[in-house]
Amino acid sequence: MILNELTEISGVAGHYSGAFTSGVIVAAADTNREYFHFRWQPLTTSVCHVLSVVMTEGSAVSWTAGTANHVALFRARAWSVQGSDGTAITLGTGNKLDSNYPASQVSIGDIRIVDTANDGLNVGTKTNETHPLRRTQFPTHPNTQGPPELVLWDVTKTGRTIMLRGPTAATAEGLVITMPTFGAAGTPIITVSVVWAETMPA
Repeated sequence: MILNELTEISGVAGHYSGAFTSGVIVAAADTNREYFHFRWQPLTTSVCHVLSVVMTEGSAVSWTAGTANHVALFRARAWSVQGSDGTAITLGTGNKLDSNYPASQVSIGDIRIVDTANDGLNVGTKTNETHPLRRTQFPTHPNTQGPPELVLWDVTKTGRTIMLRGPTAATAEGLVITMPTFGAAGTPIITVSVVWAETMPA
């Protein structure tokens, strides 16, 4: 199985998982805004292997029927300055899938999710790739329940992890979730769940 094989890769220090929830995003959210950041900048040769990225969504106010919202997962490069606004995540010594693993090398604020603002996160200093790694959509309907989940990346289906490197601040990489179209009334709450592995410095 792919996940078991990954644990045998030389140099893997630990596996980690986290679920991060937004605030209630106000209605009529802007399109093409960034709603989630995952930045990898350990300042070492360590590599981050992202195994899965899953998003769930619901709305505190009923959606407009017959419309759809689009979600895209981008790789970001040259991420020299982390984003701002929203909720900055502090992992500390938590989110380890085995208590014997070391603390994650993800820095405070390098995971970030939108709070209640409809203008998304401040993007920081980086370059998103032109085309997303994955783009999908969820249909909206006149109630407050969203789809069960949107799978933006799953190593068991792709056969490959997303590998992120960040030996220097200038070359840091990461993942960004955007909503290219936000075509329905409603006040959504999103949760993004990420599973990743980290290697030890060479």
